[in-house]
Amino acid sequence: MAGGFGGGFVGCFGNTWLSGAGFGVGLKAGFVGGALSAAFSGISGGLIRGLTDMAKGYSFWDGTKTSQFVVGKAGNYNDIAKTYNASADAGINDAKLKNRLWSEFDVVEGNFRIDIQC
Repeated sequence: MAGGFGGGFVGCFGNTWLSGAGFGVGLKAGFVGGALSAAFSGISGGLIRGLTDMAKGYSFWDGTKTSQFVVGKAGNYNDIAKTYNASADAGINDAKLKNRLWSEFDVVEGNFRIDIQC
């Protein structure tokens, strides 16, 4: 936004002077051009950054990390859970998930009466 204001101000101020206008008219044109350029660059830059963050799993509004769980059409969740729990790696995956919860969310055994068993 600041870069947009600077570029708009200098461009409009300089072009107005080059066309023969006085200092006051050039200054006014510079502020108007700078304000319009700042508004456009702020809005477009904010939208681009917000959408880019959202695509990477961060919040659109403030860039904080959001949940990595994706809601979508995965079929019957009960069947998926049965397949997961029956796999040979279920215990290993549970331990990895437990460590991830501890490291990313500061959730440890005993918090809020959560009993994590591996």
